[in-house]
Amino acid sequence: MKSTCISGLWVLLSVALLLAVPASVYAQRSSDAAEHYIRSFDPADYPSDRWTHHDRNGNGTADYVVLHNRQGLRIQEVYDYSGDGQLDDFYFYNDGELVMRELDTVGDGQIDVWVQLVNGHLVSEIRRDTTGDGQPDYVRSYD
Repeated sequence: MKSTCISGLWVLLSVALLLAVPASVYAQRSSDAAEHYIRSFDPADYPSDRWTHHDRNGNGTADYVVLHNRQGLRIQEVYDYSGDGQLDDFYFYNDGELVMRELDTVGDGQIDVWVQLVNGHLVSEIRRDTTGDGQPDYVRSYD
């Protein structure tokens, strides 16, 4: 129970940070922020009218979670893309517009791909961690 309360507290703190941080900061995110990401989601742990969640594959674990602001616009969207029970595909929005996508493509719980977007759908930069150290070592920018 104590662990659940602490986990719930981390989620609330993460949500508060998401609400307070402008999109320009999301664009500068580093992999050390990964410890604050939601890795699993149990609706009983996080009751809120601002969360939408679905168990798409029926395994009893939420594999799609969306956080909305008070105006109903998306702030964060999270998927369990791999189907392993761990949330690994993160979308960040500013004023309802997609500004950043971050992925754990190898399933180690660490973000290894960062995609920065403009106008909600145009890729402006891709960063990858190809060595597993949590830091991008490949960067490709698009003008």
